[in-house]
Amino acid sequence: MTVRPLVEADRDAVFRIARICFNVPPEWIRSVGPELRLDRYLGSEVNGALAGVAADFDLRQWFHGRAVRCSGVASVAVLPEHRGAGHASRLVEELLRRARREGMAVSSLYPATTRVYRQLGYELAGQRSQFRVKLSDLPAGWSADGGLAAGGTEVAESGLAELDVIRRCYRRFASRHTGLVECDTEDWWRRRVFRLWSDAPVRVVVARRPGPGGVAPAGEIEGYAAFQLDAIPGTWSYDIACTHFIALTPGAAWALLKYFRGYRGLGQSLSWYGSPNEPLAVWLGAGAEDVTPVRTQRFMTRLVDVSGALTARGWPEVSVETTFAVRDALFPENEGPWRMEVSEGRARVERADRPAGCLLSIGALSALYTGHLTMPDLVSLGWIDPGEPQLPALSRIFSGPAPWMPDIF
Repeated sequence: MTVRPLVEADRDAVFRIARICFNVPPEWIRSVGPELRLDRYLGSEVNGALAGVAADFDLRQWFHGRAVRCSGVASVAVLPEHRGAGHASRLVEELLRRARREGMAVSSLYPATTRVYRQLGYELAGQRSQFRVKLSDLPAGWSADGGLAAGGTEVAESGLAELDVIRRCYRRFASRHTGLVECDTEDWWRRRVFRLWSDAPVRVVVARRPGPGGVAPAGEIEGYAAFQLDAIPGTWSYDIACTHFIALTPGAAWALLKYFRGYRGLGQSLSWYGSPNEPLAVWLGAGAEDVTPVRTQRFMTRLVDVSGALTARGWPEVSVETTFAVRDALFPENEGPWRMEVSEGRARVERADRPAGCLLSIGALSALYTGHLTMPDLVSLGWIDPGEPQLPALSRIFSGPAPWMPDIF
């Protein structure tokens, strides 16, 4: 087996592997295939033929108000006849080494199987939860807190022409949450958010408050939704599936929901991705099953550069000092021991001048880092001793909301 960067002559082989391993639709090959960037791909080769491929995106992932440079690993695919020979492990290991060379602090991915990625230091670190509500269950009129409503916020069709405005709106939203990723490239938005390759009807709408004279300005927006209409087989009906439902204000959220209510008739339901405790369910939940979680996918994360990752993210407003060691078979540079001091939402990390009693595997530290696991969770799993002296300090540092993201890659 050899691993190498891909070149233009490999394009058709990449499509073949994607069709076999992921059953990607033909319209994806037609629309996305010719423009697919191969510069982020690596391939494993056997006897001169590609047996597997993997790629990554240069992303930023948000943690407690600060964005951390992230390698978003994607498209890890190995032909069935070559599985079990270590192709996937070798490809992802090379992606991780490249990510560290390029200055990326963390790496995240959606696993088809966790075993391969755990062996490389990844751990489950958050989720992508899809929720659904019947359009007929969206209220005709809203009132919350004694009369809060859309406040004149208007919804209008939009698209790539307003990409910069939409991207800024998303960044403001992501900075308020933990785990969300962002990418600045137009192809990310065009393919993964707007889904302009799909044969289904796709739309993007924005919510903005009217300016003077009742005219909606062309400037900043308070929210947006990117969605497609998924046909229900054997009928004329469809379900509305959002890739992004983003609202910075209650008025924007309510205006978007009112807009989607207008699809009642042939439109049957609305689905979107939200945080595990989805706050919209508070508004819409007239009954126990009105807002239904319909799918949950879990992502995994690995710290590529321990010191860089701990320094780059935001932290709770605590004043804590602690020491710990890390076990990392792939990157010995991450092993420490480390002294970490958190103050005013920032962390200072340096090599400790004495041994650290608390030893964390790179996977355990990665799950703590995102907030998916807590120190008591590690005690329950047997990954740390309940009498560990650093347990109180680490518990104060590693606290925060549950990580999630709407995007898949």
